[in-house]
Amino acid sequence: MRDKLKLYVPIIILALLFYMMITTPHSRALGDILLEVIGLKAWTDGHDGMHLTVIYFGTLFLIILLRSNSSSAMKPNNKRKHKIIIFICTVITIYLVHSALIQNMMGNSVGLNSIAIAPSGNTYEYKIVEGEIEEFKFEFKLTNYSEEVKQFSIVGFNDNIAGIEMYNKQREIVQFEIHGKETRIYKIDLGNYIIEVKGIGKIKNYASRGIINSLLLLNDNGNETEIVKLRDMGIDK
Repeated sequence: MRDKLKLYVPIIILALLFYMMITTPHSRALGDILLEVIGLKAWTDGHDGMHLTVIYFGTLFLIILLRSNSSSAMKPNNKRKHKIIIFICTVITIYLVHSALIQNMMGNSVGLNSIAIAPSGNTYEYKIVEGEIEEFKFEFKLTNYSEEVKQFSIVGFNDNIAGIEMYNKQREIVQFEIHGKETRIYKIDLGNYIIEVKGIGKIKNYASRGIINSLLLLNDNGNETEIVKLRDMGIDK
């Protein structure tokens, strides 16, 4: 029994330390959150620069790994294989439990807070010529983690333009919809919608393209909600 504890406990701790250092599709590194809770920096420059979480938890990981290897009671031929299998299974288990908890939390969120942007596949491109929008393309994927149907309009995104308004051909503000537990891809361009950009009178010629990291949504009651990717939650940009 004691030999099994000497084998399993260090590997479980190693798996947890490893998981603390990685960013997953549903969360930023748990080590970042833990360090910020106790008042330490996770990065040298806000959420950029050197990732201090990797240094802190990586150092602990190496220390425990070296001590575990030196004190292992298993035979050398079996030691490596068993440790790798247990380590991988533990990391996968932690990931699945963490993912389920995050999705459950999102599903219980109020209003449009149950919606999140997918980890990838979200792009924008627009071009303004002589104060007029000449090109405008949005493509993004949203997931609604609640069981309720959500309706919303889009009034802004992460670029430096203050806000946008989208109308259909009848000049009605476009209301988008996403069903419960659904992931849906949205494609928006000038062929389907009339796009107006607030403050465009101050911009003569401008073009930009990039990744959509956040969207500003408006519900039926006129309340604004900023949605982001799950792994960006809690980050002030």
